[in-house]
Amino acid sequence: MKGRGTWGLALGFVLSAGCSDAAKGGDASASAKPRESAKASDPATWERHSVGGASAKFPKKPESKPQTIKRPEGDVKVEMLVVEGDDGNVYSLVASDYESELNPQAALDTVKTSWKSVKDKTLTEPKPVELAGLPGREISFTAKMPLGGRQRTFVDAKNGRIYTVDVVSNERMDPAVIEGFLGSLQIEQPK
Repeated sequence: MKGRGTWGLALGFVLSAGCSDAAKGGDASASAKPRESAKASDPATWERHSVGGASAKFPKKPESKPQTIKRPEGDVKVEMLVVEGDDGNVYSLVASDYESELNPQAALDTVKTSWKSVKDKTLTEPKPVELAGLPGREISFTAKMPLGGRQRTFVDAKNGRIYTVDVVSNERMDPAVIEGFLGSLQIEQPK
């Protein structure tokens, strides 16, 4: 998979949660990948990397993709870690700082609507999840190419932050690896 094209999918959700003029969507194309080693496929052995008050375990060192989105309502500072694993999956962690309180329900309602820019997709109904006392949603998706993945999003309404962790793949997805990555997310509560 060409991971750079799928970064737009991960970033597209975060930006659409209040950033209507942000670029959305992405393109991924297949490429042959060798089967990874047992250690590389075990999230328990991966290294933890942090961004914007959150951390997750990645199969190798992720690339940092910080940016600021200008909006009339105020700027959004977006910090993203992303890497394509040897398994062909693209793993990402995004922390968005809105610098003001958020309406948690409105932010979480965008989980499903943010995927409207991806053509020929199938979405599961967002499932409520919680982490560190923060409300969240999980969604699974498949799209044209074939492309699929899972995403978890959490809203820290009081501190104006949205955290998103996801895996995007056009290869056979190992449920244990996907769950291991998504489940490795840790959020540090600001004091």
